[in-house]
Amino acid sequence: MKSRIKLAAHDLFWLNPNAPDDQCAHGTIEFTVNGIEFVTCKSGELTVTGAALFLLRTLTCDHTRAHPVAPYNTLFPHCGYAAWPYEGEFEVLLMGCDLGVEVWVSHEVAGIRLVSSAGSELVTEEEWRVAVLGLAEQVSAYYRQCSPKAEIKDDYERQGWAAFWLEWDKLLPKAC
Repeated sequence: MKSRIKLAAHDLFWLNPNAPDDQCAHGTIEFTVNGIEFVTCKSGELTVTGAALFLLRTLTCDHTRAHPVAPYNTLFPHCGYAAWPYEGEFEVLLMGCDLGVEVWVSHEVAGIRLVSSAGSELVTEEEWRVAVLGLAEQVSAYYRQCSPKAEIKDDYERQGWAAFWLEWDKLLPKAC
């Protein structure tokens, strides 16, 4: 069965390629289901690294107002420049602004329900898993192709990005 989901990052870049504390890749994201545009390139530049982590979290957790997988941010964040260690349900916190795009994700008996201001769609768990893993692989590939970043000087931010990649490395194999 052909997936009805299109989830892809485009035109990835660093806000400041020479700054060691700029660890988050940005770009545009295209996310449509059955022709409904949940996120489009017209949504503007987004933090694709943060979006991919948050989406990996949705493979096992709902993302609702009452129980967000992106605390203090949107599922498709505009910003998330700094990562901080977090003592909540998740290991890292990416604070953001209100310019991102919110999509709610809930697990139902019949599949995964996606809801935004654009509409609502139900997809299979397999479709959702494949789409999310595809975006996560795009982000991983971008990091692999880029020159390594210099070490972050701020100890707290360094711990935050270490926590980010630790959580990423825990979530990704579970999803495959």
